[in-house]
Amino acid sequence: MFGGEVMLGWRRAMRIEQLGQAERHVRAARRHIARQQAMVAKLALAGHDTTEARASLQRLAELLAAQITARDRIRAEADELKRDR
Repeated sequence: MFGGEVMLGWRRAMRIEQLGQAERHVRAARRHIARQQAMVAKLALAGHDTTEARASLQRLAELLAAQITARDRIRAEADELKRDR
């Protein structure tokens, strides 16, 4: 039984490390999107065509949503491993 507990602890530690990385990715993506939104707004105010820039922003938002989903899955897995103890 001891070996199983060690393995469970190791798996949880790995999930927590992955969760930290996922959190960093989500924060970085949010900052990036905010910067890009500001740039698109400046372009629009200057009268430039922002069609492609807005399409890029939409793709970034979709990627962020996928990162959030992955982060939430990792968090749920870590919580499940915690309950299994």
